[in-house]
Amino acid sequence: MDMWVGWLIAAGIFLVGEIISVGFILMMPAIAALIACGAAGLGASPIWQMAIFCVATTILLLFIRPLMRKAFRAETENTSDAFTVIGKEGRVIETVTDEGGKVLVDGEVWTAVSGEPIEVDARVKVTEIIGVKVRVEKITL
Repeated sequence: MDMWVGWLIAAGIFLVGEIISVGFILMMPAIAALIACGAAGLGASPIWQMAIFCVATTILLLFIRPLMRKAFRAETENTSDAFTVIGKEGRVIETVTDEGGKVLVDGEVWTAVSGEPIEVDARVKVTEIIGVKVRVEKITL
């Protein structure tokens, strides 16, 4: 069996392991095995192939893996934190009724509803999220 075939099989095994573990650890040796496979295809000696594999794995683990983790973490952390506005205070910027209105909470404009009409500039407290709207009640001093 040619060495490049062995590296290709190793890359496949690493990729299957990555699919199972999803930790971005085994992806790096899989890529390094493909690089070593290319070196074997170009006629590099087994010692050079192993050296290329080790160096490529180290470089990928030290530099690329942190970037990938950061990118995927950022993607998952950008989910909506809409429920964090519950209990916060805001200000009415468009009269709020049971059919709608606008409030400003933490610098964000929300469509709001209330069981009673609330006039502009009144202070309100968010009591719940209803779809894309917030239910508010007037704060009385």
